[in-house]
Amino acid sequence: MLFGTLFACLAALAAAEGVATPTSMSTHVRTSLPPDPTQCTTENIAQYFDPPKPTGKVFDAIDRFAAGQNSACLATALPYQKVHCTFTDTSSWCAFTTAVPADVLSSYYSTYVSAAVSFWTNKSSTMVFCLASHSSCVAFG
Repeated sequence: MLFGTLFACLAALAAAEGVATPTSMSTHVRTSLPPDPTQCTTENIAQYFDPPKPTGKVFDAIDRFAAGQNSACLATALPYQKVHCTFTDTSSWCAFTTAVPADVLSSYYSTYVSAAVSFWTNKSSTMVFCLASHSSCVAFG
């Protein structure tokens, strides 16, 4: 959830910077024939649940920012309750880019955003096709 929300803000910011994003990638997504439906039954779906994750200074900055956003909840929660501290205002994540040092932000765009866009570009059409072709078999929850 955390990285999904962050990715939404990341996409909006990248779009403002002119970087291709999942919502602006319609011309970048593969235009070849869709995969064979039988491919979906043998597809290694674990790869679609392992998107790029931030590392190093970028991870540390995200972690510090998250702790600051959750400070009120974390301050009053008992130790076992802290895992339930969540963000009620997901738009607050969009402030991340103004809250981190320039060198971290540069690394954020050059490594994490680049890897996330590449992940989406390389996997999105198969993900969407397999989900659509097996939607009656997919159960979430």
